[in-house]
Amino acid sequence: MNWKVKERSSAMVGSFLVAEAYLGDPNFEKAVLLLTEHSDEGSFGFVLNKTIGLELQDVFPEIEVFSMPIYQGGPVEKDHLFYIHTKGNLIPNSIKITEEISWGGDFHILKESIQSGLIGKEDIRFFLGYSGWGKAQLASEIESKSWIVLEVDDIHLPEIGKEDTLWGELMREAGGEHALWANLPVDPQLN
Repeated sequence: MNWKVKERSSAMVGSFLVAEAYLGDPNFEKAVLLLTEHSDEGSFGFVLNKTIGLELQDVFPEIEVFSMPIYQGGPVEKDHLFYIHTKGNLIPNSIKITEEISWGGDFHILKESIQSGLIGKEDIRFFLGYSGWGKAQLASEIESKSWIVLEVDDIHLPEIGKEDTLWGELMREAGGEHALWANLPVDPQLN
């Protein structure tokens, strides 16, 4: 990974939330989330490193341009499809997260852009469901050390698709005590 990461004490839109080693919630075990919305009223984001065993064509057979996995966005509204992408200038009503990445936008334009080749698989990521927090809930979880908040420079969608290694890589990048947990197996008792 060629990213520069900086640990933060509070969350902000575009930051990564990296689950602490023993978070205790199976929805977020070794999870890395991208925070897409954050305000006094609540927070919203997507798990970046957990696929659900479905491909895009399983959900939208009419999109036959490329095959790509669908990710588990989180435990809320698992029957809704969401997406982040690098084409905020192309897809109307997209919400900017970082300079490079936006989320949502006009789905019909998105489908047309995929089918015409204006959007490739390196430009987009699909999720079923999202992760959400109510008022002050995320701040409380960060304070209780459930999440490590990382500010990440130059987020590139293809690089955040490493399902098996992303969590460990970010733990190493965070350094200090976090790096000690980077190679933690899912069940340490099996070692």
